[in-house]
Amino acid sequence: MPQVSGITLTKEIRKDPGLKHLPVIILTSDPTVENVVECVMAGASGFLAKPPKKAALLKELKKAKRMTHLKQSPRLCDAEDAHMLEEAATKLETKGS
Repeated sequence: MPQVSGITLTKEIRKDPGLKHLPVIILTSDPTVENVVECVMAGASGFLAKPPKKAALLKELKKAKRMTHLKQSPRLCDAEDAHMLEEAATKLETKGS
């Protein structure tokens, strides 16, 4: 999307009381650990790397449908857990350097 990123859009959806229950699957051309963590922190329900494989897309869509049907939280995890994910990613990067 040229005008707004998927992460920005996800944050706006999560702020809107009328939309925040919707699952959001982010399609990214940058599947780095940092980007995935940012997607999770923004409130994504799932994410796929471009170009998505059919099986992965179907899996994410089934997960989103299940979240909606069971009225589960559309977020992969809450903000506190996302920060723990960020810390773990940072530790992995430090070990790899």
